[in-house]
Amino acid sequence: MNINTPVQLINHAQATMDQVSHRLAQGLYQARLPRDMTDMMIAGKEVQTAVAVIRTQDEMRGSLLDIKA
Repeated sequence: MNINTPVQLINHAQATMDQVSHRLAQGLYQARLPRDMTDMMIAGKEVQTAVAVIRTQDEMRGSLLDIKA
């Protein structure tokens, strides 16, 4: 998987969550429940990571603006 930006990471996590929730809603969870739960936890961590990257980028831009001012 090639993730280039935080937005792509969030989109990937959202797609994973959508797939798992669809399977759960359809009642297709019996054999896949451990895998689905793992996928959901990973997707949550992906979102946390993307938010951290965005926050860091924002802080760096703020610092650059402060230096230029």
